[in-house]
Formats: sequence, C-alpha cells, structure tokens
Amino acid sequence: MIVSVGAIFLSTFVMISQNRADEKRQVPADHQWRMVQQEEGQNEQLLQLSNQILELTKGHPRHEHRSVARRPERHRTGRQKLYLSVTRWRDDQE
Repeated sequence: MIVSVGAIFLSTFVMISQNRADEKRQVPADHQWRMVQQEEGQNEQLLQLSNQILELTKGHPRHEHRSVARRPERHRTGRQKLYLSVTRWRDDQE
C-alpha cells in the first residue's frame, strides 16, 4: 500500500515537470509561428508590389527599348538586368 501511494506521488511530480517543460517549449514555438506568419504577409505584399510594377512597365512607352536588348550581358547595368529579367518573366507568363 505504501509503495502504491509513493508511486502515485512520484507519477504526479513527473507529470507536473513534463507539463512545465512542455510550456517552456511552447513559448519559442509560438514566437516562431508568429514570425513565419508575419514573413508570409510580407512576401504577399512584395508579390503584389512586383505585379503592380510589372503592370506599370507593360504600359510604359520605353517598354520595348532596343538598346538594352542589344548590349552584351557583361556590359549591362543592374537596372538594365532587372528590366530584362522582368520583361522575360512577363513574356513567359503570357
């Protein structure tokens, strides 16, 4: 009888310590989940902005500028490379 009462107390303390450990692990997991959700929202905003920029570049009069397309790849500026990658992406989407 005494042994079973001791086992009950021991199992109670083990369960309490496991619950406390679970609570401590849950705090960083919740924080990480909030960060993932926040990053997902930022990614959605960036995607929307990229689509808006793409739509604006479609109607721009310099959209089909030939001098950018004729320059060799190694002589292009960063802006020209971005422009070409956006137009190539758009052409692939159509």
